[in-house]
Amino acid sequence: MKRNGSGAKKQNRIRNYALRLAALLILLVGGSFWTLTGLLARYTGGAAGSDAAGVASFRVSAKGDRELLSVDCSDADPEAAYTIFLRNDSGVAVSYDVILLFEKPLPDSVSVTLNGETPILSDEGKTMTFLRAGELAAAEDAGASLAERELVFAADKAIHNELADAQNHALSNSFEIAVNFTQID
Repeated sequence: MKRNGSGAKKQNRIRNYALRLAALLILLVGGSFWTLTGLLARYTGGAAGSDAAGVASFRVSAKGDRELLSVDCSDADPEAAYTIFLRNDSGVAVSYDVILLFEKPLPDSVSVTLNGETPILSDEGKTMTFLRAGELAAAEDAGASLAERELVFAADKAIHNELADAQNHALSNSFEIAVNFTQID
């Protein structure tokens, strides 16, 4: 019987040892947590605020003044102008590119400018692009932001006189105008 009694004491000692070890571990974990949260609390802060986002409408338009444009090469100054009307009803400022798309390439003797600027000509000669041709301010409460831009078609009279050989020489070509608007603010 003594053996059984000493076995029970041994089990109690092991159980007491395990309980003490568990208690020590709980105290160490709790102490570490308390110390760590106290240290990290110094590096935290609070902030308050609010933010709002607004969405502006985007409404722009462009149109031309007439459908038929004629350059008379018998004039002293053989050129003709075509006006583009641009309108920005948006709550944002916009920049724009103007693109001319021709049915067939213009002869080398004909030049096109937009408010004195020359375009970038495509390889096939059917597309002329005026990059960053201008800007329109955001529309105000009083109304839209408007602009007029003038396309000038000019012919080199000497070249056309040679081609015409003292006869009436006419050039006929149709084109479309595209205007690409981009928000800038």
